[in-house]
Amino acid sequence: MYSIVIFSHGMASCSGVLSEEQFLCSICLEVFSSPVSTPCGHSFCKACINGYWDHREVCQCPLCKETFLSRPQLSVNRALAEITENFLRMETSSEHSSAKYEESLDTPEEVGRGTPGVVACDVCTGAQQMAVRSCLVCLTSYCQEHGKSHSTRFTKHKLIQPVSNLQDRMCKKHDRPLELFCRSDQTCVCVLCNDMDHQSHDTVPAERAWAQQKTQLKKTEADVQQMIQERQRKVEEIRQCVELSRVFSALMRSIERRQAELTKVMEEKQRVVETRAEGLIKDLEQELTQLQKRTNELEKLSQTEDHLHFLQSFPSLCTPPHTKDWSDVGVHADVCVGTVRRAVTQLEDSVMEQLDVRAGGPSEMRDGVLSLQGAVLAGEELYQQVHSILETVSPNTFQQAMRRMITLRINTEDRLMGVVMLILEKAVSNPTSSVVYANMSRCLMGLKVPCKDKPGETTHFRKVLLNLCQKEFERGFQDEDEDEAPSKVGEAAGVHQRWLGTVAFMCELYKLKMLTEAIMYDCINKMLKNEDSLEGVCCLLSSIGKELDHEKAKPRMDQYYRQLEKIIHQGKASSQICRMVEKVLDLRRNRHQV
Repeated sequence: MYSIVIFSHGMASCSGVLSEEQFLCSICLEVFSSPVSTPCGHSFCKACINGYWDHREVCQCPLCKETFLSRPQLSVNRALAEITENFLRMETSSEHSSAKYEESLDTPEEVGRGTPGVVACDVCTGAQQMAVRSCLVCLTSYCQEHGKSHSTRFTKHKLIQPVSNLQDRMCKKHDRPLELFCRSDQTCVCVLCNDMDHQSHDTVPAERAWAQQKTQLKKTEADVQQMIQERQRKVEEIRQCVELSRVFSALMRSIERRQAELTKVMEEKQRVVETRAEGLIKDLEQELTQLQKRTNELEKLSQTEDHLHFLQSFPSLCTPPHTKDWSDVGVHADVCVGTVRRAVTQLEDSVMEQLDVRAGGPSEMRDGVLSLQGAVLAGEELYQQVHSILETVSPNTFQQAMRRMITLRINTEDRLMGVVMLILEKAVSNPTSSVVYANMSRCLMGLKVPCKDKPGETTHFRKVLLNLCQKEFERGFQDEDEDEAPSKVGEAAGVHQRWLGTVAFMCELYKLKMLTEAIMYDCINKMLKNEDSLEGVCCLLSSIGKELDHEKAKPRMDQYYRQLEKIIHQGKASSQICRMVEKVLDLRRNRHQV
């Protein structure tokens, strides 16, 4: 009785808490008559379910397809029977109140056949009204007025919200509503189709399939949105490439304009120098003539035998002729060096401004700038300038140092090799500043020069740096009689510290994605095989252990840390190394939180 009271209250209030469809038998599609329940919990008319099972060899629930080994005993659903009786009684008594309610409504809105999103009444002959219900039996949509007459005559017809495609909601084979969804065939079917053609298929009520596929729809929508974003990024990337082309065109025009201005200034200075040089040459030739004349007179006097003439002429000839002091006079060939350097500096500022505006752009722009700067400046002082930059670079002066670095003329393979060796030397000998030198290497990573042994090919900064790092790292694993093992007795402490500096520098390069995980794993393997290299393992894992110890690499990293634990338990390592290993193990136990 409690459920009846709730139901009656719901019907009296809005008649929407429990709809008419909930009181229809899924076999006959009419209001339940003597409702009974199967062991699986579904309810049917007693006559319908018995007739359904009479014509089948196996007893199976028409809705959930649960199969019963023997024909089950049907239990009368008394609560549903009482609710159904109340529903029929209240449906009859509500006709008067609904009529009064309908009279209070505004005049129905007239609609046309072409109004989008609105279903028109199929019965109206004049101005068509908006449909309020559609009948799945008559396959007709009714307005408010015609719906009243239809409900009075056909009380057992199934009505739904108005739809425009009623014919598509009916089974074309059995002329029954499409109430089920076959997951096996991905199609909507009626109850008879389910019993005949889809008996062994996975079928569920259409409402349940709709709810499940609606969830899938959200995922599909998210995937489509991701595809849209990827294509938007690609469009932006293409636009950036086009913009980059414009930047280089503008840069080339600027270079050509500056070149013309510089050429004009140099030509003017050349004319001034030539004019001055001509005057100086003329004066010098006059003095040469006078000096040549004096030389002839002195030579003639030296050959005379007339003592009196010699003594009388000697005082005047002995006095040097009046000439100009030429010690501070000269014509300098580098009169335009200052102008050239100022022009290059202005060009550098322009290019760096474009790079700052487009930070993170393609590395080809930086390559172009490096090539441009290298084509202007001379390179005899290259290594001294690089050394000066490396000596003064710090986190605070990094931007200024890089601006100086990219102006250097690194345009041959030998010069590139020399610059890389200088950077590596500073990095391994000063591990505390390896971060700065690694960042400098990252900025120069796109630098490339022509290969002198292979015409048409190029040598890259990154490749040269990695080769040198590999050689420096492998010095710690040479044969013992070569006296170059990193912790060998009798070896200078500086060699070992240099090797540790190489390991620290390689860790910083890995953080900047210049070295791969495979390279770092290979380094760990080599160091674990040599007990003298355990300090290097500890330095590496302390620096980048967190980055290497991700989910996919967990089995590999577990093996490395087990080897370290084994080394401690064996007691072969020194107490200092054992303490370092313990710190590394504790760091991992704390999930690499310092």
